[in-house]
Amino acid sequence: MRAALVLQDRSDQELLDGVFAAVTREFEDVALVVAHIAEMDVRKLFPGEGCSSLKTYCMEVLHLTEDQAYSRIAVARTAQKFPVVLDMLADGLVHLTAVDRLGPSLTEENHLSILAEATHKSMAEVEEIVARLRPKPAVPSSIYKVGCDPEHGNEDDMFEDNGQSAPNEEVQGEHVPATRPRKSRISPLGPGSHDVHFTADDELMYALRELQELLSHQVPSSDPAIIIKHSLLRTLKDVKKERFGTGKRRKKAEATGKRPKDVAVEATKDGTQSRYIPKEIQKEVWERDGGRCAFRSERGKWCTARRFLEFHHIIPFAWRGPTTVNNLELRCRTHNGYEGELLFGKIISKRDPRWHQLKARTGSKTSSTPTVTTVELPKDGYREIRF
Repeated sequence: MRAALVLQDRSDQELLDGVFAAVTREFEDVALVVAHIAEMDVRKLFPGEGCSSLKTYCMEVLHLTEDQAYSRIAVARTAQKFPVVLDMLADGLVHLTAVDRLGPSLTEENHLSILAEATHKSMAEVEEIVARLRPKPAVPSSIYKVGCDPEHGNEDDMFEDNGQSAPNEEVQGEHVPATRPRKSRISPLGPGSHDVHFTADDELMYALRELQELLSHQVPSSDPAIIIKHSLLRTLKDVKKERFGTGKRRKKAEATGKRPKDVAVEATKDGTQSRYIPKEIQKEVWERDGGRCAFRSERGKWCTARRFLEFHHIIPFAWRGPTTVNNLELRCRTHNGYEGELLFGKIISKRDPRWHQLKARTGSKTSSTPTVTTVELPKDGYREIRF
């Protein structure tokens, strides 16, 4: 154990002074972490570190838990709008959870008064402030059988007030949901088994019941887990077949005796190169990269994203890079855009407030035909704008 953590030889007063100093440093350190995350968010540094999102960076590089990552990112984005939050965190006037809960309700007009009201308040007192700023409809009355878990109990064991009782005058006319929404979740139970909870609509329930009847010979127990597993595996097989199915191009490649990676995409009739990626090439790239983003940061960290994957040309398509297995890699949407920005600069859309300023600088006029005007902006790195 580190010597600084051995406190048995400290006097009572030294212990009291020490814990006060440690907590003060902790407040400052938390504010410093939030300030770093806020500036990283503004500069968008996480793609270069091999992460598809700021949350992924906080979890995989900083090793924060998911809840810690969410709360610090939320507070960091609140601090971007209201910098006074950082000072209050460093001084220990408000805590992270309070700013996280109050953040969506803060405005330019009320943030100083609300943060002052939340100073040194407990979470119960903070929740009262949140309830005042963002009131919710009344919770419907409900009765549960003794021993039934209200969150996970059977619906037959739960009896709810569906509006038969006299409504409260204050909430009369407001929509009051009959049941509270439940979040989908997957929790591990043990090796090879998981507890899965999700909300099913009528269409899914009718389909499940019909499958139970049609598959009664194969699945006599009608176990929903077996039925859903059977359906998911079949759907996965169909999706893979549709995504990487065979076609004329593969037959042509096999006839010539060439492997897919050796077959370049044919030119179009006007002589230009096509962006079309044959399915056999897609399949080989997908299997080679393991169905995940293949971006690797300068520090050697691989991106772990498996969603919103896109095919990326190593030698850019705009530079006549061939559409072959050796020149293609999988990228998540974040890293595909990130590498495009490194090569071609950032593209500003009409939704960006800077678009009109850049348009005024270039003196361009809008037209029905899309054009590209190049402007030099060395300070912030933006050098291309699309009209």
